[in-house]
Amino acid sequence: MAESLLILASRFESICERILTANRYRVVRRPRLDTGPFGGPDFLAEDPDELSGAQIAVEIKLYRSLKVDRSILRNAAAQVASYKKKNQTRGMLIATVLLEPRDITLLAHIGIDVIWDLPMLSEKASVDESLASELAQLLRDAEIRYDFQDNARELPASPPPALETRGEELIRAFQSTTPGNPDSRTFENLCCDSIQHLFGEHLGQLQAQQRVEQGFQYMDLIARLVPKKTSAFWLSLAQDFRCRYIVFEFKNYTGEISQNQIYTTEKYLYPTALRSAAIIIARNGADSGALRATHGALREMSKLILILTLEQLLDLLRAKDRGIEPSDIMIDHLDKLLTSIAP
Repeated sequence: MAESLLILASRFESICERILTANRYRVVRRPRLDTGPFGGPDFLAEDPDELSGAQIAVEIKLYRSLKVDRSILRNAAAQVASYKKKNQTRGMLIATVLLEPRDITLLAHIGIDVIWDLPMLSEKASVDESLASELAQLLRDAEIRYDFQDNARELPASPPPALETRGEELIRAFQSTTPGNPDSRTFENLCCDSIQHLFGEHLGQLQAQQRVEQGFQYMDLIARLVPKKTSAFWLSLAQDFRCRYIVFEFKNYTGEISQNQIYTTEKYLYPTALRSAAIIIARNGADSGALRATHGALREMSKLILILTLEQLLDLLRAKDRGIEPSDIMIDHLDKLLTSIAP
C-alpha cells in the first residue's frame, strides 16, 4: 500500500533535519506553533554562518509535483514570515520543487532568507552518502521524478502580490451555513467557488448544470481535465481511469448520503465517453451502503466516485492557504478507496 502524504512528509522532515545537522546547523527545539495537521514552521535551528547564533525558523514542504502554483509557494513562505516577524528569527524554506529565479524573488520578498529547492537539497545531502541515498529513496517512494536540466532560469518577476487568504474566507462562509434545504443554494455556490480555488489550474472551464432531486436543488459541475496542468492526482484520473471529463456534485444533507445518491451519480458517468469519475462533496459524509455502492461502481463498471465530507473540504482549503498542494492530499483519498475494495 502506498504511503500517505502525511507519512511521506514526516519521513521527509526527519531526513531534512539530519541533512541540516550534517551541514552544521543545530536543531534547537520543535515548536508546536499551530493547530491542525498543516501547521508550521516545523522546527527551529541555529545557522552555522550566523556568528550571533540567531535562530532560523525552518519550514519543510513535500510536494508530489516539481512545479506548484506560486500562490501555494507564497502561502508556505507566509507561515514562516509570520513567525519570523513575531519572534525575531530568520526564515528558511525547504521544498521538493524546482524553483525559478522569479520564485526565489517571490520568496525573498515575503521574508525567506534561506531557500533550498530540490537541486540544492540534493547538493546538501551529498555530504553524507547514506543521507543522499535515503533522500533518493524517499523521492522514489513519493513518485517524484526530476531532471536537473529542467531547472530553467528566467528573469526575476516584479514584487509579489499580497498573501492570499481565500481559503479562510470560504471556510468562514461554510461555517455560517446549516445543513438542509434552506442553505442548499449557498452551499452549492461555496462548493463551486472552492473547487475553482483549489483545482482551477488543473481543470478547464467549469460548466454548471441545474437539477432537482428529492425536493432539493443541486448544482452539478462538469469540468474538462487539462493534461498540461495536471498534478499526479489528476494525471492518474486521466491515464489510469481514461477520464477526460469529471463530474462534481454537492449534497447539503442533514445526515449521511445513502446508496441511492451514489446510484444517481453513477448514471451521469460514461466511461466510453471518457467521463468516468465524479467527486461528491457530502456535508455529513456517506453511510456504509453508499460506500459499498462506490466500491461496486468501480469494481463492476469502472466508474470512480470519491466522497469528501465538508470537513475534508475545509482541510483542503486550509492546506492551500498554508502552502500545501491540495491535489497531493487527494491522492491519499484515491489510495484509500482503491485499497479498500474487496473482491
